[in-house]
Parts: sequence; C-alpha cells; structure tokens
Amino acid sequence: MPSSGKWWTASPSFIREVINAEDLARVPDTDWVVASSMASASRERGCLYLINIRDKSWTALYGEEFKSSTGRSKGSPARKTPTIFAPHGISIRAGDEGVHTLYVINHGGRESIEVFEIDADRAKPTLKWLDSIMMPRNTWANDLVPVPGGGLLVTNMFDPEDPDVSAKMVKGEPTGHVLEWRDNGGWKDIVGSEMSGPNGIEVSKDGRWIYVAGWPTKSLVRFSRGSETKRDVIATGHLTDNLTWDSEGWILATGQDSTPQEFWLKYDHEDLVYFPFTVLRVHPDTLETQEIIRYGSDQFGTGTVAVEIKDEIWVGSSRGNKIACFRFGKN
Repeated sequence: MPSSGKWWTASPSFIREVINAEDLARVPDTDWVVASSMASASRERGCLYLINIRDKSWTALYGEEFKSSTGRSKGSPARKTPTIFAPHGISIRAGDEGVHTLYVINHGGRESIEVFEIDADRAKPTLKWLDSIMMPRNTWANDLVPVPGGGLLVTNMFDPEDPDVSAKMVKGEPTGHVLEWRDNGGWKDIVGSEMSGPNGIEVSKDGRWIYVAGWPTKSLVRFSRGSETKRDVIATGHLTDNLTWDSEGWILATGQDSTPQEFWLKYDHEDLVYFPFTVLRVHPDTLETQEIIRYGSDQFGTGTVAVEIKDEIWVGSSRGNKIACFRFGKN
C-alpha cells in the first residue's frame, strides 16, 4: 500500500454471488476472509461467508452451522442461537494457536452481539456459536471493535423508537453514541461520544484513541479514551461507513457519494443499489486524507467497507451481489 502520492485503480474484478457483504474481516494469519451478509428489502435473513483469498472461492455459513447446546447469553436470561440471523458489523479478536473470536452484530429478532469461535488451525476454518451479548434497550448497533486488554466498543447509531431520527440525521443532530462492553461490568456510555449517526468504528493499538464514522455528516471523528475526552472531526466528503486498518497503519474509510435522503429512498426498498462510492486513507495521528478509490457503475456500488488483501483492496456492499477487488497502479 502506498503511503503517499496520487493513486488510481482500473476497473475491478469481482467475487460474484456474494450477497450484501456489508462488512469484511480477515482471519488473522490465514488466507481467509469473513464477510457479513446483510438482510435487505426482500431478504429477512443474512449469513456469514467464508472467502478464500487465493482462489476467491467462498462458502456460505448459516442455519445449522450456528447451533450450540452449551451456549449462554451474557447480561440476560439464557438464550439459544438467534432464530433469525441478520448480521451487520463484524470484528475479530485474535487468539492463540489459530483459535479466534468473531463478534457479529445481529438485528434478527433481537438486538444482540453474537459471539463465535473461529478455529483456523486447520485447512479450512470452522465456526462455532458460543454466546450472545444483548444490547441495551433503545439502541441499534452498527459496528464494533475489540478493545485491547478485553471488552468491546460498539456504535449505537440511533434509538429505534425515536420517530424523529431521520430528521435529526438530515440536520446532523446527535442520534447515538459509543458504548463499551466489559465482561465483568456490562455496558457503559463513552462520555463525549454523542454524534449524528455513528457508523463504523476502530480503535488504536494502545486503546487510547477511538475513530468513528459520522455517516450523515460525512465525517470522521477521533475521540480520546479517558477521564477527559478530546475530540477531533474531519470532513470525508462521503456518507462515511465502515473503517478498517491498512498495512501502513492508516485507516481506510469507505462511504457513499449520496445524501441521507437519497440513500434511504433507494436503500429501504431495493435489493441492488449502485450509489458511487469513495475510499479514503486517513492518517490516525495527523488526520491527513488521501482518496484511493472512486468508483460507480451499473455493476457495483454502495461500497460500505474496504479491506487490504495483499496487492488488492476488496470493497463490500450492503446492497450488492458481489465484492469488488481493486488493484493499484501509480498515476
């Protein structure tokens, strides 16, 4: 990945028939990527895909794959696996000896974080449902990230019972905030994190800084973690969606070139939506930005996440039937 200069990308290749890959996460130290297949207008359920980096083949994991007779539910009475699985944001905490933890936001019948074990210490990783963490009332989670040392940070995008949430987002008024989950302490609010439509989230390796995508305000917000919250905001120029780290330690911020009103008009009623999108690199310290991808066609659009995979950037879409794979060259 280049660290400076203007870069361009030719037309992408595609991993086809992968439906609504809203979020992507690479399984640590493997040739595999997990994709979160989001529900859509005519699709009540979603699934998780497992994609091979080398040949770009994929397998859909869902239904019976998630059953567990030993699971328990944190912060609520014991529950079984979700009867409706409608995943959204995902993130992986690296573990030992190839066994990792996958966290998945679920909107299917309950607002929860589903916890899975990924055993990658074999030719093809396997997935086992372990647990669920129930979200607090009046929250709608969008994305999450493990915190160094334990726990999770989660973006609460809005209160689903607020009838004025759309109008507030259009005006850029606060609708949500960042929550933190600790196994021994439950949920708490991150003071000073209130913003309009918080979407994607990342955290620095030392856990001191939180980066949050301001979707309706086309911004990226950096918060400090601690007793006194420091806050910086930069404009991105797009409806900023998911955030990921690249190999140079910059943040990849992906978002749609649209407005909230135009986006909702199509997104809530159509299964395939082709809004143009851009991918920015953002330096975590200086907040310098570099545009690396600008794309839109009748084949692919509404990019929501970008992940660096060897010499490519893979872009997923919450309203599409493929993943776009971009190779880079200097302008």
